[in-house]
Amino acid sequence: ADILNRYNKRIEQLKTANEALTLQIDETAVSMKVYDRKFEKLHRSKIDLIKRKREVESELTKRKEAAAKLHDEKSAKEIALFEKLEGLKRRLQRESHRDVIDKFGPGP
Repeated sequence: ADILNRYNKRIEQLKTANEALTLQIDETAVSMKVYDRKFEKLHRSKIDLIKRKREVESELTKRKEAAAKLHDEKSAKEIALFEKLEGLKRRLQRESHRDVIDKFGPGP
């Protein structure tokens, strides 16, 4: 009878331990679901950030190209103005030279 009581106590202890482990397993499963949801949310955020990064890089590239085009156009205008100015200088020199010749003659 004493052995039977010890076995019954041991069985009760094991049942209690089993119930405690079952509760721990259930709590762990709930925690895993929570972490799975958090992971999914983070994963979606990461994907959104990657998309946004690509959009920003694309916009930056477009702006760089537009700036380069604008710079090229500005340079072309500056070159055209410089050439026009040089032409006007030469014309002014020729006309000044003609004026000098008209006033003082062709020289010796």
